[in-house]
Amino acid sequence: MYVAQQHAMDRAAALEVARSIGVGQLVSVGEGGLNATFLPFNIIEREGRVVAQFHLNRVNPQWKDAGEAMVIVQGPSAHVSALDFPPERPGAKLPTVPTLNYVTVHLKGTLSIHDDAEWKQAHLTSLVEHFEREWRVGRHTSYELVHAAFAAMVGVELEVAEVIGKAKLSQNLSADAIAQTAQHLRERDASACPVADLMEEIAIPWAKEREGRVEGARRLPIAWGQKEDPRRYVVDYNWLWVDPPSNDGTPAVLRLVLTDGIRTRARVAADAWLAGLPSDGRMRGSGGWAVREARECPHSGAFVVELISAGEDVADGIEAAAEDAYTNLIAGTDLGVRWEQLPREESHK
Repeated sequence: MYVAQQHAMDRAAALEVARSIGVGQLVSVGEGGLNATFLPFNIIEREGRVVAQFHLNRVNPQWKDAGEAMVIVQGPSAHVSALDFPPERPGAKLPTVPTLNYVTVHLKGTLSIHDDAEWKQAHLTSLVEHFEREWRVGRHTSYELVHAAFAAMVGVELEVAEVIGKAKLSQNLSADAIAQTAQHLRERDASACPVADLMEEIAIPWAKEREGRVEGARRLPIAWGQKEDPRRYVVDYNWLWVDPPSNDGTPAVLRLVLTDGIRTRARVAADAWLAGLPSDGRMRGSGGWAVREARECPHSGAFVVELISAGEDVADGIEAAAEDAYTNLIAGTDLGVRWEQLPREESHK
């Protein structure tokens, strides 16, 4: 699952969301391909490991799947109308359109089977205590009847190796715009109140923190900071978030100009880096960025690479592109490096 920086949840918060919801799609791979079943589950910690426990009907062949698997847990979600957002600004490069705000968690790991009565009893007791306020085995039904049903079920555990949480809650907007959108959403659709609450609890603090970083950047010239290598690019938030057209989704292009070193030829190094990048058949890149153009300047001998990103994650995309270029192309060489931030209004042409 792709998760932009502003949407990422920390592991503890994501696990708590999954634990509190307690239902999700168990996705695995069997002999016939992908299998998925919507199931309740409980999460336990055992010897420092996180384990999600399920049970399947024995006639469901998914319990025979082995190896890697994933649980997809869907949290609150809501359709956000374009009318919920602040009015579209005059001269905007992209339209204000409806979107979906949501929280989701993926638990990835490996499966194991448990077909003993002791495991099933503990698992079902945990599920009942999580989902039922009053109903209990031994009070409202007998243990004998429950144990008789064990023959029809198979226990499954997912030992969790990776927890990925995503909370997409309009973090690309300003704090004031998020507050306004959340209020409109709450007034228009009562069922969207949980998402509106999360926008106020999660997205507004994140936006305020970002605005503080931007304000700090506005008071300082663009700087390389205290990086060991002055050729390393540092994101200019003024360029991406403050100066017109601000963060309206307009593409941003960062131009990398390379010149030969004594030991390293710019074109040879750039060609090797470009060849290692993933390609979709049209452009090379990774995640939220791509290489728009790569060319040699015949007069100067420099080699130019243009890195492009767009959308609400534009800052993350530009940062990731520049870091990839530095780590895998520039670092360890004696190449000459110059970074040029193209005017945003021209970047999409």
